[in-house]
Amino acid sequence: MTFFKHWTRKGYALFNTLGKSIKICVLLTTVLGSFSQQVMAQNEAESETERETSKEYAEEEVLLNEVVVQTQRVPAVYSQQARVVNVITKDQIKQAPVQSIQELLEYVSGVDIQQRGPMGIQADISIRGGSFDQALVLLNGVNINNPQTGHLNLNLPVDIESVEAVEILQGPGSRVFGPSAFSGAINIITNKSKENNISLNAMGGDFGTYKVALSGTYNSGNMTHFVSVSNGASDGFARNTDYNTETYYYNGNLQTYIGDLDLQVGYGNKAFGASTFYSANFPDQFEENSSLYTSLKFTSNTKVKFSPLVYWNRSQDRFELFRDFNNAADWYVDHNYHMTDVYGTNLSAEYESKFGITAIGVDFRSENILSTVLGTDMDEPKEIPGEESLFTKSESRHNISTYFEHNLYLNKFTASLGVMANWSQKYEGDSYTFNTFPGVDLAYDLGKGYSVFGSVNTAMRLPTFTDMYYSGPTDLGNPDLEAEKSITFEGGFKFGKSSLNASISAFNRLGKNIIDWVQTEEGGQFVATNVQELDTKGFDLFVQYSPQMDFGKSMPIRKVTMTYTYLNVEANESEEEVSKYVLSNLRNKLVLGLDHQIFRNLYANWQINYQDRAYNTWSLEDQTENPFEPVWLIDARVYYQKDFYTFYVEASNLLDVDYVDFISVEQPGRWIKAGLKLDLNL
Repeated sequence: MTFFKHWTRKGYALFNTLGKSIKICVLLTTVLGSFSQQVMAQNEAESETERETSKEYAEEEVLLNEVVVQTQRVPAVYSQQARVVNVITKDQIKQAPVQSIQELLEYVSGVDIQQRGPMGIQADISIRGGSFDQALVLLNGVNINNPQTGHLNLNLPVDIESVEAVEILQGPGSRVFGPSAFSGAINIITNKSKENNISLNAMGGDFGTYKVALSGTYNSGNMTHFVSVSNGASDGFARNTDYNTETYYYNGNLQTYIGDLDLQVGYGNKAFGASTFYSANFPDQFEENSSLYTSLKFTSNTKVKFSPLVYWNRSQDRFELFRDFNNAADWYVDHNYHMTDVYGTNLSAEYESKFGITAIGVDFRSENILSTVLGTDMDEPKEIPGEESLFTKSESRHNISTYFEHNLYLNKFTASLGVMANWSQKYEGDSYTFNTFPGVDLAYDLGKGYSVFGSVNTAMRLPTFTDMYYSGPTDLGNPDLEAEKSITFEGGFKFGKSSLNASISAFNRLGKNIIDWVQTEEGGQFVATNVQELDTKGFDLFVQYSPQMDFGKSMPIRKVTMTYTYLNVEANESEEEVSKYVLSNLRNKLVLGLDHQIFRNLYANWQINYQDRAYNTWSLEDQTENPFEPVWLIDARVYYQKDFYTFYVEASNLLDVDYVDFISVEQPGRWIKAGLKLDLNL
């Protein structure tokens, strides 16, 4: 549960409106957890100033609940919202006991982050029980999904210290954002401040861990520049878990009388011991990958809003099954190398009339890979940049989408109807397959803060290059895979008034041709296969209370919340078949937390996370399969904040619990970190 701030229409917002400013309210969804407690009665000795502060909070909440939010390409009034969407604000990011976006997303109960490496080194993201390939990741509204594999989708060129907000759409978004948004979408928005500023975060902790992040904003009238750099490293909490990471990012915005021009360029590099990340049989894996992201977008100020966009993403990856060839098997002759280039362009137009708000657009995306493993044989091998080996395989494909959407408002009722038409290839030379993906969202304001909503949406996802072509000692791809498809039904109730908010929502996703890696005989390879049917059911429950909206800032407890998500996934696989991914979901997730003041400028943020997974783990010690044991995880941060500086001490896994997120990948025990943040306005 969280609050949107007042936003003007910007192209980087995932849920931007059609020429209207957005004052985004409480979104009643599964969001950041906070700890449930009863609030004490207001002190009769409260000062008049504190009473006025309380009044201002209440008035602000009424305002926020009356405004517009965006879960489609066109806006909808909050009380009429028909989708589950959440936003993590900048203040919440600053308060949370985390050092990466991946760790932050752990506190969204509808999202499962299966971390293979800590501090954002490597993590798979699952939304509502979907696989890590089924979630779309955007950077300021630009698609940065990697066609090689979803394992790389969270390789970001920017540190969490430079993030303004994170938006999460739970549920299918293909009709809005294209084929990649199968189970949901996550948009990462970087700093958009217009004020001249310099920020620094210096952190150190257990296991030789450190991170330094520096960023700055310079405004020269109608031109704003934002630059950030970061570097972090660790010796690792266990054998072969060391890492080194760096990011460089630039965002420039030019405002003119005809519209806004936005340029972003980002580069990130990670090198890390991968332990048993991808197979329990090989504990000395290592990986290094780099990512380059560039985009240029223009948004017009005309009555019909035109938004042309062009982008290019490059990713280069080296995977070592035996790190530095140490103790390598006789059959292991070289590492795996991959380089992907993605080129894309999008043109959208939006128009508001007395009949509602209409959006149309077209999107083109070209995905290309050079590899030593993935693709078909090349006529002439190519040199690998920075390496002594050669690329021997390649593949390319193109994807074209057009979309139409219209929002209709009738008093307390709203309807949003849309369709995406898609022409797609699985590989170069393949004939284009045509599909349409319609959807409808309906909502009704019942009055007095109550509303009801429902939606039906369809989605698709193409197989990745890894799905089709990978060949290794334990896994085998399949070039004959079909595209995944689904239809999702969703409905719920929500309440939002003043300081108390609550919601309940339920959904059912019916999947067809869902891609899984299946083992048909003990000890055999996991082969990429289309599962004919996959039925995913679930529901979300949420309650939040914000005491300071009733009692003013003298109340030390600022926010308390309880959220819970339940998932049940059923496939038509036989009992003899072993699933590697589609049944590797959370079954129960409960998020609790507390955000409060300790004394004057000293504060604390607590996050309690209960996770119950629906699959078994693998013991490396005795080579046995064991049921997953539910875990309680506690993270906390205590921080002193005054003027332009903040001192903090934080701990993840405070109870030092032994657990895994995925099969046999051991997670860190208690990890203590401390740091200093400076935020200087120039």
